[in-house]
Amino acid sequence: MLTITVNDFTNVKFILQYLTRCTYKLFYIFSKLFKTEIKILDI
Repeated sequence: MLTITVNDFTNVKFILQYLTRCTYKLFYIFSKLFKTEIKILDI
């Protein structure tokens, strides 16, 4: 009974792209924070 329309597929694609972008931003922020933490620890 479950039918996937083209519209649903594009929505899923959009959601996946959005999630990837968000995780990339989070990863970038965390890496920056991690680097600064490492620098502070080195000092």
